[in-house]
Amino acid sequence: MIGKGAGEEHLQHLLRMLEDHTNYGLFMDKYTAVLLLDKLVEEGRRPEGARVASQLMLQVDRSFITFHHADFNV
Repeated sequence: MIGKGAGEEHLQHLLRMLEDHTNYGLFMDKYTAVLLLDKLVEEGRRPEGARVASQLMLQVDRSFITFHHADFNV
């Protein structure tokens, strides 16, 4: 269980890294995202899970825009 202390600090740092694409460029693959979301839901950490889910939605949106934008440059 991720409790208060070092584990909590690591989780908060991970969430900040996921939200700061400019400095970290960190994008989760589907497998990692499912593991993280599962862990957060099991521990009842819905606010953190919502932050991860929102980053996944933005990640999908960015890939969609990049993919379709590339079609117009041909």
